[in-house]
Amino acid sequence: SCQCSARKRSFYFASFVGFLLIWSHSIQTTKASIPLFSGKNAGSHSYDRGERVPVYGVQVGPILNPFEKYDYFSLPFCVPSVSSTTGAAAASTGSSKAIKYESGGIYDMIMGTRRVDLGLDIRYGIGSPVREICSVDTSVKPVYESFLHALHSNFWTELIVDDLPIYSLIGVLHNGTAPWNQDKKHPPTFLIYTHMHFVGEMNDGHIVGFRLEMKEPKPLENRGSLTFTYDVTWLSSSREFTRRFEIYLDLPFFSNRSHIFALVNAFVIGFVLIGMVATLLVRALRGEREAFNEALMEDMDENLLPSSAAALSAKKGRTTSAGGMLESGWRALHGDVFRTPPAVEYLSAAIGTGVQLVFVSIVSIVTALTGSLYSSPSLLSAVVFFLVIISSFVSGYYSGGMYRRSGQSRWLRTMGLSVSFIPGVVLVFSVIVPNMSRWLFRTSPSLWTYNNIEILVPLILLVFVFIPLHVFGTLVGRGFRGVSMNPCATNPLPRPIEHEKLKWWNSPAFLIPVGGMFPFGVVFVEVYYLIISFWNYKFYFVFDFALAVLIMLIVVTSCSAIVVTYVLLQSEDYRWPWVAYLTGAWSGMYVFLYSCYTFFS
Repeated sequence: SCQCSARKRSFYFASFVGFLLIWSHSIQTTKASIPLFSGKNAGSHSYDRGERVPVYGVQVGPILNPFEKYDYFSLPFCVPSVSSTTGAAAASTGSSKAIKYESGGIYDMIMGTRRVDLGLDIRYGIGSPVREICSVDTSVKPVYESFLHALHSNFWTELIVDDLPIYSLIGVLHNGTAPWNQDKKHPPTFLIYTHMHFVGEMNDGHIVGFRLEMKEPKPLENRGSLTFTYDVTWLSSSREFTRRFEIYLDLPFFSNRSHIFALVNAFVIGFVLIGMVATLLVRALRGEREAFNEALMEDMDENLLPSSAAALSAKKGRTTSAGGMLESGWRALHGDVFRTPPAVEYLSAAIGTGVQLVFVSIVSIVTALTGSLYSSPSLLSAVVFFLVIISSFVSGYYSGGMYRRSGQSRWLRTMGLSVSFIPGVVLVFSVIVPNMSRWLFRTSPSLWTYNNIEILVPLILLVFVFIPLHVFGTLVGRGFRGVSMNPCATNPLPRPIEHEKLKWWNSPAFLIPVGGMFPFGVVFVEVYYLIISFWNYKFYFVFDFALAVLIMLIVVTSCSAIVVTYVLLQSEDYRWPWVAYLTGAWSGMYVFLYSCYTFFS
């Protein structure tokens, strides 16, 4: 047996070393062939005087709905001269130019956004006088109607300069920002901005600030043309490059006293819950142990006393013996408590994926705390993306080990379920749902509308990194975590559950939603700020709060699962694995409902 275990360890070690070599080679090949990793857009944010600073157009959309986004050239803006692909905007403006979309990295592909160089001649450190971009003929009906719809819906545009986002409205109403006037006799006059005044801030070869001021509003009419212009002004600044993103952060919103007090209140509730759980369980188990010891001593005394004394003891009101206590409550389930739950392959895959997501969340937040990842959404998304790819080993390790301990033989099915869970969710929400919304509402294109080689990057990482790591983790988990350490054996036949004796308050249908309330009560404050940051154009940066809340969430979820399991076992119901898992998962349902409530309110 020692030789077999030594051979097994040698096999796993050799497999791991070989996989690392193959994985390293595949990454190097990917970096050399895919511009996503080593392309021209992955600059060092350092410029020489006179070097061109590209301005990218990203997307447009109504300011009241941040999730309704369209391609930048869905409006008939001026098409840049650098191009290779025909676009709709060129046809709208009557220009023969085309649109060339450039790589924005994994973040743009996942978020379904595309960026294009607007072709503006902006030079670092050198101001530019007023220059004409182009003229747009508004007598063309599609052009006029596109601008009219955008102004009516209060559209905004998003540009990017050196990874700094720039937001601006495309126009206003002549009489303010009131909604559409329903009086057809006196329709409102829409004004569209025709001049872009760029102001750049520089410090030691870096861009530490860049803003856009829209000027020269002109009435939108269905005759004539609009001439769009721009100019550039550069200012010296003492702001450090590492602190350039702080101007986008809403410090009063996230760091106010209400936020801190709410978090303190949530933590107090969490600590009180932990104390109550520990006290109740310790007192309950201690009381049951003392009652069992007392009953055992009385049974021993009755065995030593004559029959007349035993009858006299029974008359004193003693109705429970030590043997009877062993056949009631959670003690009666010693032969069923470790019975394999139904659909164990799904439970193993779900738990393995959950552990993987916890690992990714903790490492991502810790990584964000060590630097200013909030200042680069693309970098933060890339970190999360590669953590998900690499942590597939964790998912395979835990799911494979758990399924092996169940004694079942369909481990390949479990591995297939576990390895396809995250890619399946990403496929649904990054491909199917966006393309359906694009088809129904003509919104911005999603990830898989790209027609270049960059779409191969997720597929290459999935096939050559994600899946092999998961397979390797499953094999290691089966070898090192597949040994069952149950303290008692399982009966051949399952104990019948007397459903008619179960009370409504100790049934799974009641315990699961009630148990999920406590974790949600701890995190709902931070969930509110996360939702607001997504829906109100804010950048979330308080990752220290997020880490503390995540740790408290894990602890409170564990306590809730322990309490629910104890109540379930006390009612002689041994179906605790799925109930304990769904207790924590149900808090996610509350988060979803709370998100819907916040959205519609």
